[in-house]
Amino acid sequence: GISLRMMMRLLKIISVKLLEVCRNRCVLFDNKTKKESKKAEQLQKLLELVEAVVEENSSQPYTHVSFEEMKEDTDSLRDDTQQEISKLKEQMYKAHEEQITS
Repeated sequence: GISLRMMMRLLKIISVKLLEVCRNRCVLFDNKTKKESKKAEQLQKLLELVEAVVEENSSQPYTHVSFEEMKEDTDSLRDDTQQEISKLKEQMYKAHEEQITS
């Protein structure tokens, strides 16, 4: 298995890379809130982000070209993540062997 420390490190790497692919566009929601003001605030943030994306895309709809670009980004993210996993596993095995031989 993989240690908790290694898993946390991997999750950090993945989340940073995912945000890069998404150009740091992220909206977090508190799905359990009962406050209408909080719900309205969250909705407003989402609508502002959507508006910014539409503006960034020159009011062009999401197209197959957009999909292919995103697919390339996510494929690259997957490849980078697999490389990071390999590096972390190697580090973990080395650390484990050092503990055993000490």
